[in-house]
Amino acid sequence: VPYEKGFQFLWRIERQIGRPAFDEFLKKYIANFKFQSIDTETFLEFLKANVPGIENQVDLHEWINAAEFKSGKIPSEEEVADWSGQEWELYLENLPTDVEASQVTALDERYKLSESRDYEVKVAFLQLAIPTGCRCYFNEVEKCLKQVGRMKYLRPLYSSLARCSGEEEKMLAKRIFSEAQEFYHPIARGVAESILLKHG
Repeated sequence: VPYEKGFQFLWRIERQIGRPAFDEFLKKYIANFKFQSIDTETFLEFLKANVPGIENQVDLHEWINAAEFKSGKIPSEEEVADWSGQEWELYLENLPTDVEASQVTALDERYKLSESRDYEVKVAFLQLAIPTGCRCYFNEVEKCLKQVGRMKYLRPLYSSLARCSGEEEKMLAKRIFSEAQEFYHPIARGVAESILLKHG
């Protein structure tokens, strides 16, 4: 599902079931699928299981199969005015993997996600930015990896850097690790090191 269409779809569900119920759904979704990619069918099954009767309230088939929204549109300030950190995280994690660097920078210019004090949002954004080759975010990635030693943040950022095809990202990951590893918990240090070894 193109991400603008996906955003509108989730917004439609929120309006239908109300904010409290939608927030509960988001918590369950993140708990089950954090740092994972799922397909549309899996999402729909999870939605129907956790929001009983939603298929009778919202035409899921129409939303999934209609092509009325163009991808690439940045949500408006009005649309995101009441978004929680979890909603930003959900939005970012469901953007397409082939999002362009220009879209990433435009999104950040408007909402300053790379500077977010919510590390869940910040890491989700940096994960999105790294594969696009947006080197302007390398400083934020480095600060994050050196200031926060929790494995839930180290794993996705080191993985994103190590999986890049370019040598610059891999070298950055190795340099940061060599400089910051003493500050990490031994288990977190071992996980980060294994990621770097695996992806060379």
